[in-house]
Amino acid sequence: MTTTTAAPAVHVRCLRTEEDWQACRAALDALAAAAPPSPWATWHNWHAIWKIRCAQVRCWLIEIATGGAHAPVDAAVIFRENHSRRAWGTLKSLRTLDWSAMRQPPLIMRAGMERAACTAFVAALPRIARATGTHLLSLYYIDGDTLPPLDDSLRAAGYPVRRRILTFDLQIVGPLNVDDYLKQHQRLRIKKIGESERKFERECGVRPSMVRLRGGFTTEPGLRRLWDLFQSMARASWQWNCLHQHKENATATTQYLEELVNAASTAGCLDIILLMAGEKPMAGYVSMLHGDTLWLLVTCYDKAYAKYGPGAMILRGLLRDSQTRGDRVIDFGGEALDWKRGWANKEITMYHVECGIGGLPGLVWSLKQRLSPAKEDALLRLHNIQSRADFEKHAASEA
Repeated sequence: MTTTTAAPAVHVRCLRTEEDWQACRAALDALAAAAPPSPWATWHNWHAIWKIRCAQVRCWLIEIATGGAHAPVDAAVIFRENHSRRAWGTLKSLRTLDWSAMRQPPLIMRAGMERAACTAFVAALPRIARATGTHLLSLYYIDGDTLPPLDDSLRAAGYPVRRRILTFDLQIVGPLNVDDYLKQHQRLRIKKIGESERKFERECGVRPSMVRLRGGFTTEPGLRRLWDLFQSMARASWQWNCLHQHKENATATTQYLEELVNAASTAGCLDIILLMAGEKPMAGYVSMLHGDTLWLLVTCYDKAYAKYGPGAMILRGLLRDSQTRGDRVIDFGGEALDWKRGWANKEITMYHVECGIGGLPGLVWSLKQRLSPAKEDALLRLHNIQSRADFEKHAASEA
């Protein structure tokens, strides 16, 4: 008896309107639920980025069914069209819907199907290039832990690939005893935190305290109040001042954060912790909880309390409380800033990956890459502002 296996099916769909986006939501939500947890490789995150930053840009949904046309979808991704000038002309690329320094897998992939899905995706690249009229695949902020299946498939198919290190994602991975861990990694800082707490109590007449809630606005009374307090405190932070040096970017970033917070609230995975001086917030973290991983979205502190080191105080409190709640991974996200490295015990490389996939410009790009391969170890600095001191130096130079 002979058994035949259906060839993988790849569907390419153009997303131009809100109706197009809503039509694919249910399928992508179902796929994301079957994939390893990620707050970034989701319909909602991609839709928010499209709506806020590139609503006039044409996007493309790629769906892959490794079992054939009538089989369930095993992987999917949404790209946006992008045009860039090169020495020989304009390249039209399929670029990831990325924001800042998020960490995302190359595709939403059903757990256990990563190799098969990447192989099918790479095999379909010429067809995808023809359907979309693009020359280059351009993937930003790709998680180095989930890149190997795609990278291996591209190289096995003979595609010259350019990889550049964009930044690093830092984590604290447990299980571990937080107090023992901090004594090993932050002995001097822990001593300073204790001194700062005592100094704060002497000078302000109140002992710093922590308040933390997680869940959703409709199910957890008080969570909305914490979010409102965080926003009011954020407006008195150096991070807010830095962000609002560029008004247009500040508006979009604030709107994007609100989208993430509302989505996390709806999913019941919003986490907010505040360091309080009586009734006034000094510092805070807004995070999302997926499984046993806490993704830290944004942090800031009231610059009026800067001399007490509120950022270190609240992070120690967050780690201690997360230990009791069973959070196994604390993901700092964003850039590999020096202050994060002092706390973390794991570093994940995040890449920008490019390869030519079609047309004469894509062929020229591939030929150039074959003749002069790019170095893969060059870290691209995204921003120079890593601390309050950096911001003040930058602001002084702009004055």
